[in-house]
Amino acid sequence: MAGLSRSKIYLLRGLSQKSRTVCKNWTKILASTAEAHDWRWEELGDGAATEIAPINFSSSITGVVKGVDNTRNIQRFRTTTVQKIPLAMFMLAKLPKDQRNMIDISSLRNVMVGARPMSIMIEGDVIKAFGVYVSWAWGMTESTCVGTITLPDTRNVSGSVRYLIANTMAKLVDEDGKRSPGRTL
Repeated sequence: MAGLSRSKIYLLRGLSQKSRTVCKNWTKILASTAEAHDWRWEELGDGAATEIAPINFSSSITGVVKGVDNTRNIQRFRTTTVQKIPLAMFMLAKLPKDQRNMIDISSLRNVMVGARPMSIMIEGDVIKAFGVYVSWAWGMTESTCVGTITLPDTRNVSGSVRYLIANTMAKLVDEDGKRSPGRTL
């Protein structure tokens, strides 16, 4: 199993199912009831109002971007990497230049795009407008959200699904479920 010791592998089974292997059940990761009862969030103190927290976006299948417009925070905190959905990138890339110049997002270096496909044309517009590296991620609930991703120091081939994340296996199939050879670029 990819060189992992069995002590680092957990089985995802029901609470009452006993394992016949030496692998541990996932529930061994959980704290005891007493530990969970006594646990407290760390106090942020005076910095709480200015601390940066991640904001997740929905896939925007309805066409409505769900999340917070964080362009002002990019400017304020000099953010270098953001995660966006294609619709948000399309909207930013299509802003008239005078409006785009009203916000300083020059600190951005990487934009990870996911949740749904983004056209190669929009990717080109984003690169041209902002001079950033566009990283594509693909995933689904069953793959714990990320299955493939573009690595920042690899050749970017627009429209490809990129590299499988570590400890992941995939099989390419056609519309009939038959094995498909795929294509390596």
